[in-house]
Amino acid sequence: MLVHTQAQRPTLGTVKAEQAPENRLEDGRRLAETLLGRLPELTDRTVAMIVAEQEATRDLPPEPLAFLREICEANLDSVLRDLAGRQQATVDVPRDTARRRAEQGVSLASVLHGYRLGMRVVWEALTEESAVSHPRDLEVLLDLVPAMWALFDRYQSAVATAYDETLVDLARRSERERMLLLDDLLAGRDPGAELRASMAAALDLPERGPFMAVSAELPASGGEGLPKADQVLRLHGIRSAWRLRVDEQVGIVALSRDHPPDRVRALLVPLALTRTGISPSYERLGGTAVAVSLAGVAARTLPPGTAGVAAVDDHPLGALVAGAPDIAARVVRSVLGGVLDLDADERSLLLETVEVWTDSAGSATEAGKRLYCHRNTVRNRLARLEELTGRSLADPRSLAEVCAAVEAVRLLPADLLFF
Repeated sequence: MLVHTQAQRPTLGTVKAEQAPENRLEDGRRLAETLLGRLPELTDRTVAMIVAEQEATRDLPPEPLAFLREICEANLDSVLRDLAGRQQATVDVPRDTARRRAEQGVSLASVLHGYRLGMRVVWEALTEESAVSHPRDLEVLLDLVPAMWALFDRYQSAVATAYDETLVDLARRSERERMLLLDDLLAGRDPGAELRASMAAALDLPERGPFMAVSAELPASGGEGLPKADQVLRLHGIRSAWRLRVDEQVGIVALSRDHPPDRVRALLVPLALTRTGISPSYERLGGTAVAVSLAGVAARTLPPGTAGVAAVDDHPLGALVAGAPDIAARVVRSVLGGVLDLDADERSLLLETVEVWTDSAGSATEAGKRLYCHRNTVRNRLARLEELTGRSLADPRSLAEVCAAVEAVRLLPADLLFF
Protein backbone atom coordinates (compact mmCIF):
# COMPACT_ATOMS: atom_id res chain seq x y z
CA MET A 1 0.00 0.00 0.00
CA LEU A 2 1.26 3.45 -0.86
CA VAL A 3 2.24 5.54 2.18
CA HIS A 4 2.38 9.29 1.87
CA THR A 5 3.61 11.66 4.52
CA GLN A 6 2.86 15.31 4.89
CA ALA A 7 6.45 16.09 3.85
CA GLN A 8 6.24 14.05 0.65
CA ARG A 9 3.24 15.73 -0.92
CA PRO A 10 1.39 19.00 -0.70
CA THR A 11 -2.08 19.17 0.68
CA LEU A 12 -5.01 19.71 -1.58
CA GLY A 13 -5.50 22.99 0.20
CA THR A 14 -2.16 24.38 -1.05
CA VAL A 15 -3.42 24.45 -4.62
CA LYS A 16 -5.44 27.61 -4.02
CA ALA A 17 -6.10 29.72 -1.00
CA GLU A 18 -9.78 29.72 -1.80
CA GLN A 19 -11.39 27.08 -4.01
CA ALA A 20 -14.66 27.40 -5.82
CA PRO A 21 -17.05 24.40 -5.53
CA GLU A 22 -16.29 23.34 -9.10
CA ASN A 23 -12.58 23.33 -8.29
CA ARG A 24 -13.18 21.20 -5.20
CA LEU A 25 -15.21 18.83 -7.38
CA GLU A 26 -12.32 18.56 -9.81
CA ASP A 27 -9.90 17.92 -6.94
CA GLY A 28 -12.24 15.21 -5.65
CA ARG A 29 -12.27 13.56 -9.04
CA ARG A 30 -8.47 13.64 -9.18
CA LEU A 31 -8.39 12.13 -5.72
CA ALA A 32 -10.63 9.25 -6.85
CA GLU A 33 -8.49 8.90 -9.97
CA THR A 34 -5.41 8.19 -7.87
CA LEU A 35 -7.19 5.27 -6.22
CA LEU A 36 -7.54 3.48 -9.56
CA GLY A 37 -3.79 2.88 -9.34
CA ARG A 38 -4.34 1.14 -6.02
CA LEU A 39 -7.17 -1.09 -7.30
CA PRO A 40 -5.47 -4.48 -6.60
CA GLU A 41 -4.68 -3.39 -3.04
CA LEU A 42 -8.19 -2.06 -2.40
CA THR A 43 -9.63 -5.28 -3.81
CA ASP A 44 -7.53 -7.35 -1.41
CA ARG A 45 -8.71 -5.22 1.50
CA THR A 46 -12.35 -5.56 0.51
CA VAL A 47 -12.12 -9.33 0.07
CA ALA A 48 -10.37 -9.66 3.43
CA MET A 49 -13.13 -7.67 5.16
CA ILE A 50 -15.88 -9.74 3.51
CA VAL A 51 -14.20 -12.99 4.49
CA ALA A 52 -13.70 -11.73 8.06
CA GLU A 53 -17.30 -10.57 8.49
CA GLN A 54 -19.20 -13.19 6.50
CA GLU A 55 -18.72 -16.61 8.03
CA ALA A 56 -19.95 -18.49 4.93
CA THR A 57 -16.97 -17.20 2.91
CA ARG A 58 -14.20 -18.08 5.36
CA ASP A 59 -13.51 -21.59 4.13
CA LEU A 60 -14.02 -20.97 0.42
CA PRO A 61 -11.79 -23.04 -1.86
CA PRO A 62 -9.51 -21.14 -4.30
CA GLU A 63 -11.91 -21.03 -7.24
CA PRO A 64 -14.89 -19.37 -5.46
CA LEU A 65 -12.46 -17.05 -3.64
CA ALA A 66 -11.03 -15.98 -6.99
CA PHE A 67 -14.57 -15.29 -8.20
CA LEU A 68 -15.25 -13.16 -5.11
CA ARG A 69 -12.08 -11.17 -5.82
CA GLU A 70 -13.10 -10.75 -9.46
CA ILE A 71 -16.49 -9.22 -8.67
CA CYS A 72 -15.04 -7.02 -5.90
CA GLU A 73 -12.44 -5.65 -8.29
CA ALA A 74 -15.04 -5.00 -11.00
CA ASN A 75 -17.32 -3.10 -8.60
CA LEU A 76 -14.51 -1.07 -7.03
CA ASP A 77 -13.27 -0.13 -10.49
CA SER A 78 -16.78 0.98 -11.48
CA VAL A 79 -17.23 3.03 -8.29
CA LEU A 80 -13.90 4.80 -8.69
CA ARG A 81 -14.51 5.54 -12.37
CA ASP A 82 -17.87 7.03 -11.46
CA LEU A 83 -16.31 9.20 -8.73
CA ALA A 84 -13.48 10.22 -11.06
CA GLY A 85 -15.93 11.20 -13.79
CA ARG A 86 -14.33 8.78 -16.24
CA GLN A 87 -17.63 7.13 -17.22
CA GLN A 88 -21.26 7.99 -17.45
CA ALA A 89 -23.16 6.71 -14.43
CA THR A 90 -23.94 3.05 -15.06
CA VAL A 91 -25.23 0.12 -13.01
CA ASP A 92 -24.20 -2.64 -15.40
CA VAL A 93 -21.57 -4.03 -13.01
CA PRO A 94 -23.79 -4.22 -9.90
CA ARG A 95 -26.64 -5.71 -11.93
CA ASP A 96 -24.31 -8.38 -13.30
CA THR A 97 -22.96 -9.03 -9.81
CA ALA A 98 -26.46 -9.43 -8.40
CA ARG A 99 -27.45 -11.91 -11.13
CA ARG A 100 -24.35 -14.02 -10.63
CA ARG A 101 -24.62 -14.06 -6.84
CA ALA A 102 -28.32 -14.93 -6.96
CA GLU A 103 -27.53 -17.87 -9.24
CA GLN A 104 -24.93 -19.02 -6.71
CA GLY A 105 -27.51 -18.89 -3.92
CA VAL A 106 -25.82 -16.04 -2.00
CA SER A 107 -28.38 -14.10 0.01
CA LEU A 108 -29.31 -10.54 -0.96
CA ALA A 109 -28.34 -9.36 2.53
CA SER A 110 -24.83 -10.74 2.04
CA VAL A 111 -24.49 -9.08 -1.36
CA LEU A 112 -25.58 -5.68 -0.02
CA HIS A 113 -23.28 -6.07 2.99
CA GLY A 114 -20.41 -6.60 0.58
CA TYR A 115 -21.23 -3.29 -1.11
CA ARG A 116 -21.23 -1.48 2.24
CA LEU A 117 -17.81 -2.91 3.02
CA GLY A 118 -16.54 -1.91 -0.42
CA MET A 119 -17.74 1.68 0.04
CA ARG A 120 -16.06 1.72 3.44
CA VAL A 121 -12.76 0.67 1.86
CA VAL A 122 -13.11 3.40 -0.78
CA TRP A 123 -13.79 6.08 1.83
CA GLU A 124 -10.85 4.97 3.99
CA ALA A 125 -8.60 5.05 0.94
CA LEU A 126 -9.80 8.55 0.01
CA THR A 127 -8.91 9.83 3.47
CA GLU A 128 -5.50 8.15 3.21
CA GLU A 129 -4.80 9.87 -0.12
CA SER A 130 -5.74 13.27 1.29
CA ALA A 131 -3.49 14.82 3.92
CA VAL A 132 -6.53 16.45 5.61
CA SER A 133 -4.15 18.95 7.20
CA HIS A 134 -6.03 21.97 5.97
CA PRO A 135 -9.74 22.84 6.10
CA ARG A 136 -9.86 22.99 2.31
CA ASP A 137 -8.72 19.35 2.16
CA LEU A 138 -11.62 18.41 4.40
CA GLU A 139 -13.98 20.36 2.14
CA VAL A 140 -12.90 18.26 -0.83
CA LEU A 141 -13.57 15.05 1.07
CA LEU A 142 -16.91 16.29 2.37
CA ASP A 143 -17.96 17.21 -1.14
CA LEU A 144 -17.41 13.56 -2.10
CA VAL A 145 -19.81 12.27 0.59
CA PRO A 146 -23.08 13.10 -1.25
CA ALA A 147 -21.67 11.60 -4.44
CA MET A 148 -20.70 8.40 -2.63
CA TRP A 149 -24.11 8.10 -0.95
CA ALA A 150 -25.91 8.70 -4.24
CA LEU A 151 -23.67 6.12 -5.89
CA PHE A 152 -24.27 3.59 -3.11
CA ASP A 153 -28.04 4.14 -3.30
CA ARG A 154 -27.98 3.65 -7.07
CA TYR A 155 -25.88 0.49 -6.79
CA GLN A 156 -27.99 -0.87 -3.92
CA SER A 157 -31.23 -0.29 -5.85
CA ALA A 158 -29.79 -1.89 -8.99
CA VAL A 159 -28.56 -4.90 -7.01
CA ALA A 160 -31.91 -5.45 -5.28
CA THR A 161 -33.87 -5.18 -8.53
CA ALA A 162 -31.55 -7.44 -10.51
CA TYR A 163 -31.41 -9.96 -7.67
CA ASP A 164 -35.22 -10.20 -7.49
CA GLU A 165 -35.49 -10.47 -11.28
CA THR A 166 -32.96 -13.29 -11.24
CA LEU A 167 -34.83 -15.15 -8.52
CA VAL A 168 -38.01 -14.92 -10.60
CA ASP A 169 -36.15 -16.18 -13.68
CA LEU A 170 -34.60 -19.02 -11.69
CA ALA A 171 -38.00 -19.98 -10.26
CA ARG A 172 -39.55 -20.00 -13.72
CA ARG A 173 -36.66 -22.02 -15.11
CA SER A 174 -36.90 -24.47 -12.21
CA GLU A 175 -40.66 -24.78 -12.69
CA ARG A 176 -40.24 -25.45 -16.42
CA GLU A 177 -37.67 -28.13 -15.64
CA ARG A 178 -40.02 -29.67 -13.08
CA MET A 179 -42.86 -29.72 -15.60
CA LEU A 180 -40.67 -31.38 -18.24
CA LEU A 181 -39.55 -34.02 -15.75
CA LEU A 182 -43.14 -34.68 -14.70
CA ASP A 183 -44.17 -34.94 -18.35
CA ASP A 184 -41.47 -37.56 -18.85
CA LEU A 185 -42.79 -39.59 -15.91
CA LEU A 186 -46.40 -39.24 -17.05
CA ALA A 187 -45.39 -40.40 -20.51
CA GLY A 188 -43.99 -43.59 -18.96
CA ARG A 189 -40.30 -42.77 -19.39
CA ASP A 190 -38.26 -44.30 -16.56
CA PRO A 191 -35.25 -42.08 -15.74
CA GLY A 192 -33.11 -45.10 -14.96
CA ALA A 193 -30.75 -45.58 -12.05
CA GLU A 194 -28.26 -42.90 -13.17
CA LEU A 195 -30.80 -40.06 -13.45
CA ARG A 196 -33.28 -41.16 -10.81
CA ALA A 197 -31.54 -39.31 -7.98
CA SER A 198 -31.23 -36.02 -9.88
CA MET A 199 -34.84 -36.24 -11.10
CA ALA A 200 -36.11 -36.91 -7.58
CA ALA A 201 -34.10 -33.97 -6.26
CA ALA A 202 -35.48 -31.65 -8.94
CA LEU A 203 -39.03 -32.71 -8.06
CA ASP A 204 -38.30 -32.49 -4.31
CA LEU A 205 -39.28 -36.15 -3.91
CA PRO A 206 -37.41 -39.08 -2.39
CA GLU A 207 -35.51 -41.28 -4.81
CA ARG A 208 -37.54 -44.34 -3.85
CA GLY A 209 -41.11 -44.85 -2.72
CA PRO A 210 -43.59 -45.66 -1.60
CA PHE A 211 -45.44 -43.12 -3.74
CA MET A 212 -49.11 -42.60 -4.49
CA ALA A 213 -50.49 -41.03 -7.67
CA VAL A 214 -53.49 -38.71 -7.65
CA SER A 215 -55.80 -37.78 -10.52
CA ALA A 216 -58.50 -35.12 -10.21
CA GLU A 217 -60.89 -33.99 -12.91
CA LEU A 218 -60.80 -30.28 -13.74
CA PRO A 219 -63.88 -28.27 -12.80
CA ALA A 220 -66.09 -27.15 -15.67
CA SER A 221 -65.47 -23.58 -14.58
CA GLY A 222 -61.72 -24.06 -14.86
CA GLY A 223 -58.96 -24.22 -12.26
CA GLU A 224 -57.82 -27.20 -10.22
CA GLY A 225 -59.85 -30.10 -8.93
CA LEU A 226 -57.71 -30.15 -5.79
CA PRO A 227 -56.84 -26.49 -5.15
CA LYS A 228 -53.86 -25.88 -2.86
CA ALA A 229 -53.18 -29.61 -2.49
CA ASP A 230 -49.42 -29.00 -2.59
CA GLN A 231 -49.57 -26.40 0.19
CA VAL A 232 -51.86 -28.46 2.41
CA LEU A 233 -49.70 -31.57 2.13
CA ARG A 234 -46.51 -29.59 2.68
CA LEU A 235 -48.03 -28.08 5.82
CA HIS A 236 -48.31 -31.63 7.17
CA GLY A 237 -44.76 -32.53 6.14
CA ILE A 238 -45.78 -34.50 3.04
CA ARG A 239 -43.76 -33.97 -0.14
CA SER A 240 -45.54 -33.96 -3.48
CA ALA A 241 -45.25 -32.79 -7.10
CA TRP A 242 -48.22 -31.65 -9.20
CA ARG A 243 -48.98 -31.06 -12.86
CA LEU A 244 -52.01 -29.48 -14.51
CA ARG A 245 -52.87 -31.29 -17.74
CA VAL A 246 -55.52 -30.65 -20.36
CA ASP A 247 -58.24 -32.65 -18.62
CA GLU A 248 -56.90 -33.49 -15.17
CA GLN A 249 -54.73 -32.42 -12.29
CA VAL A 250 -52.19 -35.10 -11.42
CA GLY A 251 -49.91 -35.47 -8.44
CA ILE A 252 -47.17 -37.71 -7.08
CA VAL A 253 -47.26 -37.96 -3.29
CA ALA A 254 -44.42 -39.35 -1.20
CA LEU A 255 -45.79 -41.76 1.41
CA SER A 256 -44.09 -42.77 4.64
CA ARG A 257 -44.75 -44.58 7.88
CA ASP A 258 -46.09 -41.34 9.35
CA HIS A 259 -48.05 -40.48 6.21
CA PRO A 260 -49.75 -43.66 4.90
CA PRO A 261 -52.32 -43.62 2.07
CA ASP A 262 -55.31 -43.27 4.40
CA ARG A 263 -53.86 -40.14 6.01
CA VAL A 264 -53.08 -38.54 2.66
CA ARG A 265 -56.56 -39.42 1.41
CA ALA A 266 -58.14 -37.83 4.49
CA LEU A 267 -56.24 -34.60 3.78
CA LEU A 268 -57.35 -34.55 0.15
CA VAL A 269 -61.06 -35.21 0.76
CA PRO A 270 -61.95 -31.68 1.99
CA LEU A 271 -60.11 -30.18 -1.00
CA ALA A 272 -61.82 -32.20 -3.73
CA LEU A 273 -64.07 -30.13 -5.98
CA THR A 274 -64.44 -32.92 -8.56
CA ARG A 275 -64.08 -36.66 -8.96
CA THR A 276 -60.64 -37.57 -7.65
CA GLY A 277 -58.85 -40.92 -7.63
CA ILE A 278 -55.81 -42.28 -5.82
CA SER A 279 -53.64 -45.16 -6.97
CA PRO A 280 -52.27 -48.10 -5.03
CA SER A 281 -48.79 -47.35 -3.64
CA TYR A 282 -45.78 -47.98 -5.88
CA GLU A 283 -42.03 -47.97 -5.34
CA ARG A 284 -40.30 -46.44 -8.39
CA LEU A 285 -40.83 -43.06 -10.00
CA GLY A 286 -40.73 -44.90 -13.32
CA GLY A 287 -44.07 -46.49 -12.40
CA THR A 288 -45.84 -43.13 -12.24
CA ALA A 289 -47.61 -43.36 -15.61
CA VAL A 290 -49.34 -46.65 -14.71
CA ALA A 291 -50.21 -45.35 -11.25
CA VAL A 292 -51.74 -42.15 -12.66
CA SER A 293 -53.80 -44.25 -15.06
CA LEU A 294 -55.15 -46.31 -12.14
CA ALA A 295 -55.88 -43.13 -10.20
CA GLY A 296 -57.86 -41.86 -13.19
CA VAL A 297 -59.86 -45.09 -13.25
CA ALA A 298 -60.54 -44.73 -9.53
CA ALA A 299 -61.82 -41.18 -10.08
CA ARG A 300 -64.25 -42.41 -12.72
CA THR A 301 -65.76 -44.95 -10.32
CA LEU A 302 -67.57 -41.97 -8.80
CA PRO A 303 -70.71 -40.77 -10.61
CA PRO A 304 -70.22 -37.87 -13.04
CA GLY A 305 -70.78 -34.45 -11.52
CA THR A 306 -69.94 -35.55 -7.97
CA ALA A 307 -66.95 -34.71 -5.80
CA GLY A 308 -64.93 -37.10 -3.66
CA VAL A 309 -61.77 -39.17 -3.42
CA ALA A 310 -61.90 -42.83 -4.43
CA ALA A 311 -59.48 -45.74 -4.68
CA VAL A 312 -59.69 -48.54 -7.22
CA ASP A 313 -60.40 -51.09 -4.50
CA ASP A 314 -63.40 -49.10 -3.25
CA HIS A 315 -65.51 -50.04 -6.30
CA PRO A 316 -64.10 -53.12 -8.12
CA LEU A 317 -67.05 -53.37 -10.51
CA GLY A 318 -66.97 -49.65 -11.16
CA ALA A 319 -63.24 -49.87 -11.82
CA LEU A 320 -63.85 -52.49 -14.53
CA VAL A 321 -66.41 -50.21 -16.15
CA ALA A 322 -64.27 -47.07 -15.87
CA GLY A 323 -61.19 -48.88 -17.12
CA ALA A 324 -62.84 -49.90 -20.40
CA PRO A 325 -65.70 -47.44 -21.05
CA ASP A 326 -66.20 -48.31 -24.73
CA ILE A 327 -66.56 -52.02 -23.95
CA ALA A 328 -68.77 -51.21 -20.96
CA ALA A 329 -71.05 -49.14 -23.19
CA ARG A 330 -71.39 -52.09 -25.56
CA VAL A 331 -72.21 -54.37 -22.62
CA VAL A 332 -74.97 -51.95 -21.59
CA ARG A 333 -76.58 -52.05 -25.01
CA SER A 334 -76.22 -55.83 -25.20
CA VAL A 335 -77.47 -56.66 -21.69
CA LEU A 336 -80.15 -54.07 -21.01
CA GLY A 337 -81.65 -54.26 -24.48
CA GLY A 338 -85.21 -52.94 -24.43
CA VAL A 339 -84.70 -51.11 -21.13
CA LEU A 340 -82.79 -48.44 -23.06
CA ASP A 341 -85.80 -47.88 -25.34
CA LEU A 342 -88.05 -46.85 -22.45
CA ASP A 343 -88.70 -43.21 -21.69
CA ALA A 344 -86.18 -41.68 -19.28
CA ASP A 345 -88.40 -41.80 -16.19
CA GLU A 346 -89.40 -45.47 -16.53
CA ARG A 347 -85.84 -46.47 -17.42
CA SER A 348 -84.45 -44.68 -14.35
CA LEU A 349 -87.10 -46.29 -12.13
CA LEU A 350 -86.24 -49.85 -13.21
CA LEU A 351 -82.48 -49.29 -12.99
CA GLU A 352 -82.76 -47.66 -9.56
CA THR A 353 -84.89 -50.55 -8.34
CA VAL A 354 -82.45 -53.25 -9.37
CA GLU A 355 -79.54 -51.24 -7.95
CA VAL A 356 -81.22 -50.76 -4.56
CA TRP A 357 -82.36 -54.41 -4.56
CA THR A 358 -78.78 -55.66 -5.05
CA ASP A 359 -77.53 -53.23 -2.39
CA SER A 360 -80.17 -54.75 -0.08
CA ALA A 361 -78.72 -58.26 -0.56
CA GLY A 362 -81.65 -59.28 -2.78
CA SER A 363 -84.33 -58.45 -0.18
CA ALA A 364 -87.48 -57.03 -1.80
CA THR A 365 -88.75 -56.01 1.65
CA GLU A 366 -85.61 -54.00 2.46
CA ALA A 367 -85.51 -52.51 -1.03
CA GLY A 368 -89.15 -51.47 -0.66
CA LYS A 369 -88.32 -49.60 2.54
CA ARG A 370 -85.53 -47.70 0.82
CA LEU A 371 -87.65 -46.95 -2.24
CA TYR A 372 -90.78 -46.12 -0.19
CA CYS A 373 -92.93 -48.72 -1.93
CA HIS A 374 -94.37 -52.20 -1.24
CA ARG A 375 -92.17 -55.27 -1.67
CA ASN A 376 -94.54 -56.53 -4.35
CA THR A 377 -93.95 -53.34 -6.32
CA VAL A 378 -90.24 -54.09 -6.17
CA ARG A 379 -90.84 -57.64 -7.43
CA ASN A 380 -93.04 -56.35 -10.27
CA ARG A 381 -90.38 -53.92 -11.40
CA LEU A 382 -87.71 -56.62 -11.31
CA ALA A 383 -89.96 -58.92 -13.33
CA ARG A 384 -90.41 -56.14 -15.87
CA LEU A 385 -86.62 -55.76 -16.16
CA GLU A 386 -86.19 -59.51 -16.60
CA GLU A 387 -88.74 -59.42 -19.39
CA LEU A 388 -87.02 -56.56 -21.22
CA THR A 389 -83.49 -57.97 -20.84
CA GLY A 390 -84.29 -61.64 -21.32
CA ARG A 391 -82.21 -62.44 -18.24
CA SER A 392 -83.23 -64.07 -14.99
CA LEU A 393 -82.01 -62.31 -11.85
CA ALA A 394 -82.04 -65.71 -10.13
CA ASP A 395 -79.20 -66.84 -12.41
CA PRO A 396 -75.86 -65.69 -10.92
CA ARG A 397 -74.23 -65.09 -14.32
CA SER A 398 -77.19 -63.13 -15.65
CA LEU A 399 -77.36 -61.15 -12.41
CA ALA A 400 -73.64 -60.29 -12.71
CA GLU A 401 -74.14 -59.06 -16.27
CA VAL A 402 -77.12 -56.92 -15.27
CA CYS A 403 -75.20 -55.48 -12.31
CA ALA A 404 -72.25 -54.60 -14.57
CA ALA A 405 -74.57 -52.94 -17.07
CA VAL A 406 -76.38 -50.96 -14.36
CA GLU A 407 -73.04 -49.82 -12.94
CA ALA A 408 -72.00 -48.67 -16.39
CA VAL A 409 -75.18 -46.62 -16.77
CA ARG A 410 -74.42 -45.02 -13.40
CA LEU A 411 -70.85 -44.09 -14.31
CA LEU A 412 -70.67 -43.50 -18.07
CA PRO A 413 -71.74 -40.26 -19.76
CA ALA A 414 -75.14 -40.45 -21.47
CA ASP A 415 -73.76 -39.65 -24.92
CA LEU A 416 -71.72 -42.86 -24.77
CA LEU A 417 -74.83 -44.96 -24.04
CA PHE A 418 -77.68 -43.32 -25.90
CA PHE A 419 -77.18 -42.32 -29.50
